[in-house]
Amino acid sequence: MNLHGIVSPAIGTVNPQRLIPYYASTGYTQNAAFKQVPAYANALNIQAQIQALTGKDLRHEALQNIQGLFRGVYIYGNKQGVDRVEAKGGDLFWFAEVPGGTARLWKVLAVLETWPDWSKVAVVLQLDTSPPGPLPT
Repeated sequence: MNLHGIVSPAIGTVNPQRLIPYYASTGYTQNAAFKQVPAYANALNIQAQIQALTGKDLRHEALQNIQGLFRGVYIYGNKQGVDRVEAKGGDLFWFAEVPGGTARLWKVLAVLETWPDWSKVAVVLQLDTSPPGPLPT
């Protein structure tokens, strides 16, 4: 049962879904100094429900000793945080902190929930404010 599909329209009356660019991590390349540089697939526009993180979610992030601005993003499909086995970094999203604001780069820090049809990820605002590639049209 796709619970996200059932509740999303009701939640959307208060906090509408947004179409945001998503960059899937493809691993890394090496620059001339042999330093690893993250690599990403071309961006795709996806529907996302962006919310604040719950207290429980924030405690999870505090254990990782990461500070910053966090959001919870509900999306259809399965997006990824850091996967050391596959040598992939966190996927990226490009969206404004508040609707109508300036879009900025957010990195998937952790997958908080994953189901066959949808997932919830914790994202953290990045210092680098430019997208890693062209935005989708």
